[in-house]
Amino acid sequence: LPYVRAWMELLPVTFYTRRIPLVAIEGKEAFSYYMALCISEENSKLWPLPMPSFVKSSPKRRCIHTIIRKNHEEVLSQKHLEKSLQYLKERNLVLSGDVMTMYISSRVEDGQKVNYHYAYFPIER
Repeated sequence: LPYVRAWMELLPVTFYTRRIPLVAIEGKEAFSYYMALCISEENSKLWPLPMPSFVKSSPKRRCIHTIIRKNHEEVLSQKHLEKSLQYLKERNLVLSGDVMTMYISSRVEDGQKVNYHYAYFPIER
């Protein structure tokens, strides 16, 4: 409960994210993702409690950033990453870690609710 309170007090500095494991994107495991709560390293100084032991850190690395669009009713899946992965392939870039997404907003388009997510694709040349 103290962590939840601290988290809520720091909104919007803290935010929700999805972490899609590299092994799931590569097809080595079934496609899945984890919901997580995030705070940037810079903003972590605002965290009022000792950092809990279950916190995972994402290493700094070079990333391609993009926007993913999906219908609200759809579950995030491999198909939502296809265009971005094709972009990497065409430029001889190699996905080098888990993909992270962050919800941006929703809109009604042609009578359907559509969600937009900001996505980070860590890369190597």
